[in-house]
Amino acid sequence: MMKLGSVDIRVDALVLELGGLDMVLGVSWLSTLGEVVMDWSALSMQFMHRGKMVKVCSQGCKPASFSYLNVFLGDKLKGMGDDWWWPQHMHLEDSTTTIPPTLQTILHQFQKIFSDQIQLPPERSQVHHIKLFPDHGTISVRPYRYPHHQKEEIEKQVHELLKAGVIRASMSEYSSPVILVKKKDHSWRMCVDYRALNKATIPDKYPIPIVDELLDELHGSAIFSKIDLKSGYHQIRVDYLGHIISGEGVAVDPEKIKCIVEWPEPKTVKGVRGFLGLTGYYRKFIKDYGKLAKPLTELTKKDNFLWGAEANDVFKLLKHVMTSPPVLVLPKFSLPFEVECDAAGRGIGAVLMQQRQPIAFFSKALSEGNLSKSLS
Repeated sequence: MMKLGSVDIRVDALVLELGGLDMVLGVSWLSTLGEVVMDWSALSMQFMHRGKMVKVCSQGCKPASFSYLNVFLGDKLKGMGDDWWWPQHMHLEDSTTTIPPTLQTILHQFQKIFSDQIQLPPERSQVHHIKLFPDHGTISVRPYRYPHHQKEEIEKQVHELLKAGVIRASMSEYSSPVILVKKKDHSWRMCVDYRALNKATIPDKYPIPIVDELLDELHGSAIFSKIDLKSGYHQIRVDYLGHIISGEGVAVDPEKIKCIVEWPEPKTVKGVRGFLGLTGYYRKFIKDYGKLAKPLTELTKKDNFLWGAEANDVFKLLKHVMTSPPVLVLPKFSLPFEVECDAAGRGIGAVLMQQRQPIAFFSKALSEGNLSKSLS
């Protein structure tokens, strides 16, 4: 029985005199592991063992230090005192992840999809072309100045892409600078600033998707994926443009609610418009939003800004109702829809439902002119 950290692995071995080596593991042992991922540059290997992902890697030693001569000399000299440093050549990563058997089968079946290796996509029948306006010359933008830590990160990512063959050294007259954008996990995403190139590009014509229409198509789905398949695949909950999408329905992103709650009291018309713009984006989650927000909407008219007690009360009320908006169900078009309307007071409101569960709220405050009109 061979012990790698906390993992015990059964090994069929022959007892031989090996000098300075404790054990030699060959192809016969590797063949019992199934799929093995080797990273020769990092001197590491990964394989599945009893439902766990096991990663064995070197501990700070260069490949040359693993020669038989170095091992033999180390065995002779490791007893010479503290001045001799004897590294433990291989160690097991502390973190092991238990993967359910059903998921193991899927991972094995689609291992090419879940590969960590970066590579170019296969050649296809359609090739994308960037068409430029004929009167534009070459587009060349000088690189930005970067802090030292960002410069190191850019060089690291460029080296990885060069090594993978995704990019290559270029002497083209065209150039665009790169920028680093921090992700939610605080790692860096390298982006290319193509703004100058975009100004010279003939744009393609295609319909722009509408967020509400996209959300309406999600009924019956329980598994959602982000575009960044390499970093986050098949998340149960996906945040999309300020919405949290799950099998239960669509909800407001808690981060956006936090922004609303922490919004300072507006001092100008611009501040009121900013607050109404953020809360208004989620008006379909709030019953009678138009009626509630009418006093603040009145302040956005020309020369009409006067922050008083009524505006302050509405400001606090909107913050309160935004802290607990309902989860809207996703519409199922095979079921009948129900619409309930309310025209009482100083506005109109409606709620779209299915099986008595809200899909969206609608409301609109009425002006003095509309209030005097007849409904007949």
